[in-house]
Amino acid sequence: MSSQHYPSLLTVINGDKALFYQINETSVDSLDSMNEPKDTYSDKEGFFSSSAPGHTMGGGAPDIMNEQEHEHSKKHIRNTVNRMKDICRSHSFQHITVTIPTQLKQIIQSELSHILSNEDVHIVDGNFGHAHEEQLRELFLKSIRPQ
Repeated sequence: MSSQHYPSLLTVINGDKALFYQINETSVDSLDSMNEPKDTYSDKEGFFSSSAPGHTMGGGAPDIMNEQEHEHSKKHIRNTVNRMKDICRSHSFQHITVTIPTQLKQIIQSELSHILSNEDVHIVDGNFGHAHEEQLRELFLKSIRPQ
């Protein structure tokens, strides 16, 4: 592997966490991490009940929960991409790789196009929030190898 890919930025994103690593030829160094816990809602919020003669029916509001989840994901990814931009300002990277669960891939592509449009960012599908150093290196190497 030529040194043209080092140092590189590897950002690992999952539902509420983002981990930032600098990948060097011989090491994987943690640069930063962000945690964006989901807002917690009381059991009562988003719960509706309706009644019919002799019956009370209740149920959660999945559409509202999905909307809240989607808004949380968008905010989390926007904050993560902004942090990537800050890190890129203070470091010089040859390559940028992002790992992200498949269901969030569309959001990251949209955010990246607004914020890091000139950068060539490689996206790897998957939830790697708990990956250890060797797995992170493998993900990075996979992202720079021609497919």
